[in-house]
Amino acid sequence: MTAPSKQRIHDLLQQLGLSPDASLHDVKQAYRQRVKSLHPDKNPGQDTTAAFQQLQHTYQTLVQYYQYGAQPPPVQPPSHHTKEEITTPVSFANQAPKPPPPIPNPVIKQAIVCRHCRKDRQGLRYRCWQKVTGLIIITRHKLVSGIWCQHCSLRLALKINIWNLLLGWWSITGPWHTIRSWWTNTLGGKTPLAENSKLEYRLALQHIAKSRFNEAIGHLYWLKHYCQNQAMQDKVNQLLHQLGDPSEAVAQPPESTHFFKSQFILLSLMILLISLPILIWQQAFEPLALVSKPPISANPIAPEAQHQALYRSHRLGSHYTLDAVALLSAPDIKSAIITRIGQYAPVNVVSKGPQGWVTLSTTKGLQGFVAEQLIGFGNHTIAKRYQCQQYPGPRPFNGELLGQHNGKKRLSIENPHTNDAIVLFRQQNKTVQLVYIYAQQQIHVQRLPNRIDNIIIRHGQFYNHACRTFTANLEERKEPLTIISNQQKLQL
Repeated sequence: MTAPSKQRIHDLLQQLGLSPDASLHDVKQAYRQRVKSLHPDKNPGQDTTAAFQQLQHTYQTLVQYYQYGAQPPPVQPPSHHTKEEITTPVSFANQAPKPPPPIPNPVIKQAIVCRHCRKDRQGLRYRCWQKVTGLIIITRHKLVSGIWCQHCSLRLALKINIWNLLLGWWSITGPWHTIRSWWTNTLGGKTPLAENSKLEYRLALQHIAKSRFNEAIGHLYWLKHYCQNQAMQDKVNQLLHQLGDPSEAVAQPPESTHFFKSQFILLSLMILLISLPILIWQQAFEPLALVSKPPISANPIAPEAQHQALYRSHRLGSHYTLDAVALLSAPDIKSAIITRIGQYAPVNVVSKGPQGWVTLSTTKGLQGFVAEQLIGFGNHTIAKRYQCQQYPGPRPFNGELLGQHNGKKRLSIENPHTNDAIVLFRQQNKTVQLVYIYAQQQIHVQRLPNRIDNIIIRHGQFYNHACRTFTANLEERKEPLTIISNQQKLQL
């Protein structure tokens, strides 16, 4: 084989897009870029086999030139040659360059498909699932093995884990085996290396037969990294050489981390399945619970002589208790106690009794007498939310400032609503002043604080001074506000 001339080397370098002074490193880098674009798998609609083979020949010629210079590579003569034959120069002029090996085209007798869906999907693996059944003393284990894809494996793992959750606990060692099998099944089951090595090689041949070279290269590199069998490694290297020694960067991974992402979903489902029957059982058998709730401590309280009842026209109806109270059988503190009612409990005031007593009924249908000053006005949920545990005071007058901070700002406020309103003036998240406004009234407020940036508007009934809110028909909204001039108006 004669050494190529310098003009020939320059032409080959121009084919790779390189200058005449390019180094061997530049040649290898240009070859890697070209081989990705001319690989037959990257051009399914075009026939690039001839261009790919020409690129291989160009690369081999340039590598030999850079390694041996202008001299041809040394040739080891056979041992049976004579001395004259050895010293006679050999001519390589009439020998054609050796082409790269052809791309293999294996024949697949039986296609490898998923055991459940019967399709050739991504992530085919030979998996073993652990199924646990607890029988008081004995714990039975069953291995469900076969070839499944990722999609069917996820569904099968969920089914087997639900089976283990429902039937795996009922033995002495059942909880331990159930937790261990859940973790194994969630991560994709057991994948024996020997069976999966054979499966990966068969899948690589199957993808090559279907011209899916990237997936085939992914399976081959998986075998190259994880398989320890030397005979299998030789087969893998031979196939990779026939495919043109492709880079691992073009390989498509044979399996993703789908199971690792789904284990949190399976864990949530299992916790839900465990907790749901317990919650249902507690709800159904709460009256039969062995441990009862702590009793409510409330002594009978007589009506106060100085107490002044408010909202007399709204006293009857649904209200709430301001504190824990004792329901008496008669309007007398010495009478028998029917039951005790907790704080913020909903009650229904039936009628007004004599000398500051009221008759009320509980949610369980019990009826008795309680002092009127122990019953609030409005909704028990609102009262519990804002901690309205005191009897409401007199209704504030129209335009009354209920806060402590004053300033020099002025504001005109109109309340067209059918219920009274309070406006909470705030600086960031701190309330600095409150003003009370009657329904369908307009007021002019003075001495408001400076630097107000937002307000909270509340409409309702039964204003409670202790919690600064209404305890019935409460409507609340928040709005931004900046007082710029003294003639500014605000409509609620």
